[in-house]
Amino acid sequence: MVCKTIYAGSIPVPDSLFKIIYAMIDIDKLILSATKERDIARRESYKMVKSKFQEWKTSKENAGKKEMTDADQIKILKKLKAEYEADASMYRTKMSGQDIAKQYEETAVIIGELIPAEASEADIEAYISEIVGGSNMQLKDVICSTKAKFPSTDGKIIATLVKKHF
Repeated sequence: MVCKTIYAGSIPVPDSLFKIIYAMIDIDKLILSATKERDIARRESYKMVKSKFQEWKTSKENAGKKEMTDADQIKILKKLKAEYEADASMYRTKMSGQDIAKQYEETAVIIGELIPAEASEADIEAYISEIVGGSNMQLKDVICSTKAKFPSTDGKIIATLVKKHF
């Protein structure tokens, strides 16, 4: 769900309210800096992330979208991190896979560094109170703007907190 313009009663809500707080990841700059620093593990991890971003851009279900959003990037990064963590635990159980498990764990940590920290429930609650107070916004509009403001936060948590105000 993408929020472009939402109206609170008859007053348009400014677009600045819906700006995403996290900057888009410039993966090419990260690859370049890791290459300059001769950090092979980081460079390879960033290349893997870039390939997943490219897969997303060229997939059939995303053909109509013009750009990848922060929420899309975060979703990809979380999924990729979970995959590497699962693979590391699988290799850890094998006697001959300890070195591979260590590499997978390191990659998962590097990818995890790209994922922005989730906002606390108090921060989300304060934001919701701020936009709900004095406006006639509907439930779905509040959920949408809150997801845009905090893209790394789980949607279930946001929905639960927003429903408290309605």
